[in-house]
Amino acid sequence: MQSVAATAPGASVWFTDADYTSSPPGAYTMTLPTAAPLLGQFSLSLPIALVAQTGSQEKYSVEASASAYQSQTVDVDLPGANGVADFVLLP
Repeated sequence: MQSVAATAPGASVWFTDADYTSSPPGAYTMTLPTAAPLLGQFSLSLPIALVAQTGSQEKYSVEASASAYQSQTVDVDLPGANGVADFVLLP
């Protein structure tokens, strides 16, 4: 599983495996930050100024995928959605 910040496509903030060794099999949990993400523009001079991306805190796109199965993506708004995203992957 991987979570991607809503305003920064491709910025992976967490991933975890869910497999037959999980309890129960296929289960997963993730603890995600609720503070606004900090982004900074690349620069050769340091320090790089980081700016909070307000309005995007607590918003995630959670993707579930497995080999030979169709991937699924669900938008989760914490705590509004209770922080729950369940997936049933189909071949």
